[in-house]
Amino acid sequence: MMILYGCLWCGVILLASAATVKYIYPRYTAAKKSNDECEEEQPAKKSEPFFREWGTIVLIGIMVAFAVGCGMSVWRFKTEWISIAILLVTHTFLAVSALVDYKYYKIPNYCIIGMVAARAVLSVAEILVYGWPVFWDGIVECVITAVVGVIVLLTISKVTHGGIGYGDIKLMGGVAFLCGLRAFLYSFLLGMVFCAVLSIVLLTMKKKKAKDEVPMAPFIYMGFAVAIILGIC
Repeated sequence: MMILYGCLWCGVILLASAATVKYIYPRYTAAKKSNDECEEEQPAKKSEPFFREWGTIVLIGIMVAFAVGCGMSVWRFKTEWISIAILLVTHTFLAVSALVDYKYYKIPNYCIIGMVAARAVLSVAEILVYGWPVFWDGIVECVITAVVGVIVLLTISKVTHGGIGYGDIKLMGGVAFLCGLRAFLYSFLLGMVFCAVLSIVLLTMKKKKAKDEVPMAPFIYMGFAVAIILGIC
């Protein structure tokens, strides 16, 4: 049963991610360009051949493993369906953002909007199931975490001259707004660890230079997934 739960969780994540990267995001960007023809847009950055050939395969493999592990972990540690729904929604939007960021070096705004909308819907469910006092305590934590977290990350971005992209900051704000303080901290800190390790490896292999950009969303996704697997999120 636990393995089945993990596979179902994985299926939802991959289906949403694949549909977005293959169909939704290209049409979204095409519509955006057609509605704003007067504004010149920078062309999307393309990945190097190494990443295009092997990186996508590795990322999808990591996502499959993490998604199955997250499903199994949620089956073990979580009993309330609203908590499970919040984690699944957050995981799905992070997976979509990770693939799009990896391919286009952008975080889709509709992912952030979707996270906010999902939080609004789930808030109604929380009020009906748990009552107003429990909901209020939780939403206050989420809002404060989102606001303070975004301010801190914006400050870090300014100090490091763009070391953290605005899209990544918005994504982390969405994680905080949906899941609260622990998810925000573990996603960011573990993501930074994964990013640092991979950057060292790529620099050693001379696949990247020190000033080259690295998409952050895949690492945020991995940090969030590891936190779920460990039962600390």
